[in-house]
Amino acid sequence: RLDGKMVAGIYELSVAMRGMNVPPHWATYIEVDDVEARLQKVAGAGGQVIEGPMKEPDVGTIGVIQDSVGAFVRIWQSAPHHGAEIVNVPGAMTWNQVFTKEPEKAAAFYQAVLDLEPAEREGGPMPYTLLKTGGREVAGVLHAPPETGDMPSSWDVYFASDDVDATTDAALAAGGKALREPFDVPGAGARLAVLQDPQGAVFEVIKMTQQAA
Repeated sequence: RLDGKMVAGIYELSVAMRGMNVPPHWATYIEVDDVEARLQKVAGAGGQVIEGPMKEPDVGTIGVIQDSVGAFVRIWQSAPHHGAEIVNVPGAMTWNQVFTKEPEKAAAFYQAVLDLEPAEREGGPMPYTLLKTGGREVAGVLHAPPETGDMPSSWDVYFASDDVDATTDAALAAGGKALREPFDVPGAGARLAVLQDPQGAVFEVIKMTQQAA
């Protein structure tokens, strides 16, 4: 919680995910209108249903899927709980994106399964695909550069920070690691760092330093 409002949660990896050697990670949840109907579209779009639909009292119905590029994501038909109560402020989540070497394949999957419309971002320091619903940007697809080697596709979670360097120092002091020390993104107007908690889960912290070009 932040200022008394829910930001995120922690839960134990399921038996099914442990069986697939899924490591501790930050999970992205996407709200849907009908979990069962969306899960029925997954296989046809090249993905795999890992678990679900699972009905959880006071939470809603959840499905865990692996998309067509191998990234894991959850879909959630929430009721009465509706997820994060505060976003886009320091300490809270501010963005989610798929990291993959196959951006077109990933974008096609989310369009087919979740009706998210892909749109290429103009300008910026590198190719990037936005995922939209109702004309609103809700997530993105980061085109992984060749130098990332065999890193698997994944959904990345970004938390806002008012001081990325101080947040990185705090993470190190708490037993975490900096997989990438704080750096500025040319042309994006942002400073960010890639951190890993003591369990091994990776997340990013970001501060927008100016309006992106």
